[in-house]
Amino acid sequence: MFKRHNAVYYSTHGGPKTTFIKDCTTMKTGIELIAEERQRQIEKEGWSNSHDDNHKHGELARAAAAYALPKAFRELMKNGRPTLFPWSVKWWKPMRFSEKDGRYIEDRVRQLQKAGALIAAEIDRLNRGGS
Repeated sequence: MFKRHNAVYYSTHGGPKTTFIKDCTTMKTGIELIAEERQRQIEKEGWSNSHDDNHKHGELARAAAAYALPKAFRELMKNGRPTLFPWSVKWWKPMRFSEKDGRYIEDRVRQLQKAGALIAAEIDRLNRGGS
């Protein structure tokens, strides 16, 4: 386990104290990543409040759950996507393109970022009076 103290991380596993220096200018918190993804969904994908309000049958929460599940638990697949996922396979994007590797790779943080943004969209929809 590591505890953060400013830009220094200290190991607290009971052994000798180990220090790790992180560049905090590039490290974002989970909530920052989720907010960034929600903004991207609105600005780049055009998923406005009125668009989200049309998803009255739990689609946003189901999509979030599908992204939140670890790969090993996404066993039930249909047409290349988890059966829990409410939309067509063209919208199922659990991979990201790595410029460094030149290929698509699994990115667990990115999947959770999408899940969090979808949950935020569902909360906002419900707060606007959705059911």
